[in-house]
Amino acid sequence: AAFQRKLAASQAPLKASSLSPAKLMEFETLFLDKLRARYKNVKLGVTRLFGAYDADKSGDLDVKEFGEALKFLLNGFKDEDVLAVAGMYDGDGSGTVSLVELVDRLTSPDAGVVPPANKPPPPPPMADENDSSKANGKAAPIKPS
Repeated sequence: AAFQRKLAASQAPLKASSLSPAKLMEFETLFLDKLRARYKNVKLGVTRLFGAYDADKSGDLDVKEFGEALKFLLNGFKDEDVLAVAGMYDGDGSGTVSLVELVDRLTSPDAGVVPPANKPPPPPPMADENDSSKANGKAAPIKPS
């Protein structure tokens, strides 16, 4: 939502996209592969890319700047997908992507990993009826060894 407000304010010719979570992760994997191939070190690559496209030197990439960086790194990247992708990196909901947000996301263990399909959380463990430590609903005192 914040990116859409920024977009309207900037008058940029971009439209919202409905990329699936799997498609977003596919993009991120490609993004990481391109960064690694070009810079060999993701953190260094992100820092250099960020510095080159932060045109107003605000310390944040707005929608237009972020889109330009994506198009540079990923040939054929579509304008209409910029909002969806930028939203993935806008951790604080500010409508911009900071260097810290970008580095944190791209260097996290979850970067480029497709999240599991909406699985419900596992059920709580069942109480063992034979467990004497919980007799009468009260925990038994711990005995010293």
